[in-house]
Amino acid sequence: NMSSLLPLVSIIVPVYNGEKYISHCIGSLIKQDYKRIEIIIVDDGSIDKTQEVCERYLKDNRIRYYFQKNQGPSAARNLGIQKARGKWIMFVDCDDWVVSSFCKDALNAVKKTQADMGLFLLRPTNHFDGSKLTEDNIPEYKVLSKERAFEYIIDDNIIGHYSCNKIYKKELFDHIGFENNKKFEDIGIMYKLIEKAKRVVFINKILYYYFQRSDSIM
Repeated sequence: NMSSLLPLVSIIVPVYNGEKYISHCIGSLIKQDYKRIEIIIVDDGSIDKTQEVCERYLKDNRIRYYFQKNQGPSAARNLGIQKARGKWIMFVDCDDWVVSSFCKDALNAVKKTQADMGLFLLRPTNHFDGSKLTEDNIPEYKVLSKERAFEYIIDDNIIGHYSCNKIYKKELFDHIGFENNKKFEDIGIMYKLIEKAKRVVFINKILYYYFQRSDSIM
């Protein structure tokens, strides 16, 4: 079986009270062109119907669901990393969605350049748009110096410090975790991860759409 030779990508989805959005999100993940994925949903103590919605998807054996008492998104991501079996890790927030080549394009770039971490573009959207789910063009990419990679994560207009528009070799997270209760918890960990990575690649393509709703923290 050829597929077992392909690296497993673990996609971690922290969710808190996401009943309205999570099905678009999971829908875009189960339609990935790259099939060797596991989807790890970490429910951070939702009190709406999130669990009910997620349970509908559990017949797909690539999906696992974990519930923890409410501790915030950092703790949810850390639990996801702990449960991940993949060689590569990606994060998706529950009210966002990704194009069908999200895993494929990110993975190809890190494999071809022998990078430990890949950075790609994200764009805001105010509605779910199924028509944007597939984008066939092959992205261009370039290996970044550490200095350049740091510039990219400082600049929100290019990449920013979000956890979601990146692919990471799982071992980068050995002894490194997301810190809780910091509004900008991602900036500190991004520095550490880039510092630790032997090589970082920039993928010049929009693979991720984040939902800008009026009541979000962002």
